[in-house]
Amino acid sequence: MLNNQKYYGPEAAGETDDIRANRWYAALSYVWILSIVFLILKNKSQFVAWHAKQALVMAALLTFLWWVPFLGWPILVVSIVILEIIGFNKARQGKFWQAPVIYKIVKKINF
Repeated sequence: MLNNQKYYGPEAAGETDDIRANRWYAALSYVWILSIVFLILKNKSQFVAWHAKQALVMAALLTFLWWVPFLGWPILVVSIVILEIIGFNKARQGKFWQAPVIYKIVKKINF
């Protein structure tokens, strides 16, 4: 690992053919509804599934927060959008990444 970077995914040793072939699908899954599309179309790719599940939870939270106004919701919406941008970049770079809080929700849902 270079520069003490942590890899959280199943392939800590390096880039696999799955990652190389599907990094853009994983990155684009952070664009709202595309997470569902890529979960269905690329269901054999562990890398796409890793990112698409996190992106799906983020999209659901954004949709929910959009319709439920309360005092702190703009901060939460901006935070989720920032996480989506980071996730997009990590997926594009071919890295498994655990989004703070979001990944814990994904593990509990187990879909």
